[in-house]
Amino acid sequence: SIMLMEPRLLSIEMLKESAFGENGFREGQYVFVNVPAVAKYEWHPFTISSPPQQKTFTLHIQTQGEGSWTSRVKNYLSSMIPPNVNYHQFNSRNATTGINGGVIMGKSRGPANERLILIDGPHSAPTQHIGEYNYVMVAGAGIGVTPVAACLQSVVFHRWKFSVGDAYPSHAHFYWVVSHRDVTAYKWFVARIKEVQDCVINMREKNPEDMKNKTFKFHIFVTSVPKDIAERKEIKTRDRNNTQYWGVPSKESQVVVTRAKFEKGDLYNALLHPKQDHKVFGDIHIWTGRPKWDARFIEVGESNPRSDVGVMFCGNRYIAKDLKAMCAKYSSKAQGRRFRLHKENF
Repeated sequence: SIMLMEPRLLSIEMLKESAFGENGFREGQYVFVNVPAVAKYEWHPFTISSPPQQKTFTLHIQTQGEGSWTSRVKNYLSSMIPPNVNYHQFNSRNATTGINGGVIMGKSRGPANERLILIDGPHSAPTQHIGEYNYVMVAGAGIGVTPVAACLQSVVFHRWKFSVGDAYPSHAHFYWVVSHRDVTAYKWFVARIKEVQDCVINMREKNPEDMKNKTFKFHIFVTSVPKDIAERKEIKTRDRNNTQYWGVPSKESQVVVTRAKFEKGDLYNALLHPKQDHKVFGDIHIWTGRPKWDARFIEVGESNPRSDVGVMFCGNRYIAKDLKAMCAKYSSKAQGRRFRLHKENF
């Protein structure tokens, strides 16, 4: 399926088995994508933004200017869906394996019988180590948000939901560093954060004893906020459940009974127009400015008696350098605790 989202986002969902066979992938790994009808010899890397436990996998692609590879891919795929539609589930016909007259889910060939999309991967990423630790700090900046999205959903929607005892990780701290000018490009991620918060609250309501042994925190740092920014009105009512605006809701969030006492629009508005340096929405903390990592490492260190903490980061090298220094500063041989960094810079 494909989803066309405002302002310039293309989301592609594909069957996991068709790309990776039985091996699948791990949290935050990336693939190279080739669309032969657009550019036969061009391969572009994209991180898988969905959790590995699903039968499908998703790529979120920010389209660039007119004539760019990403723009041409969007136009090519859009030409195969009905007009004025922003979400479309592709189907094809196979008289042998299909049902209902040979109709099967998915489409592998284009209009000229060319291969629609080719995938090379998966390739390793820092976040693939998330299952090795019971305490984790998962951070992303810029386009490094997609592996954070994959881990976020994997932990709450799957690992916590189906685990008995320690979930590895049972204590998950997430961090997203985003420039104010880029917030509008990540409405889909804001919606996903809200859905995850809903699921955490619902699990606490249904299984309070089990959830006593689990920690969920999400810190968002909005940088480069204009000093003269004007207050903006809340999201219009018509946009609150608009798939073109927020994307398709996760299946896991649709069965939740008890939800957070705020809307995704509230969260989005707080990111776009922060009224104060620190705003709290349940387990979600919004900060204005760059991260103060000392406070975050102290928070995790004090909650962790004696075990290693996996610190995973995808983003720019300056934040990676800060995290490396923090890991060295707050690791304690005497206390039997090490902060172990897995990073990817770009």
